[in-house]
Amino acid sequence: MLYGSIYYLWISMLQQRAEIYACGLMSSVLKALIYIHTIYKMLTLILQCCKWML
Repeated sequence: MLYGSIYYLWISMLQQRAEIYACGLMSSVLKALIYIHTIYKMLTLILQCCKWML
């Protein structure tokens, strides 16, 4: 009985850690995507300006 409760506690701790890790991973991926999107927009703007200059 005691072993089962310890096992349950361990699983719940693992789940919490996994959730925290997943949240962190998702936020970092979103930040990276926003960063890449911003760079892409800036590059397209620069290219458009160059085209207009030419």
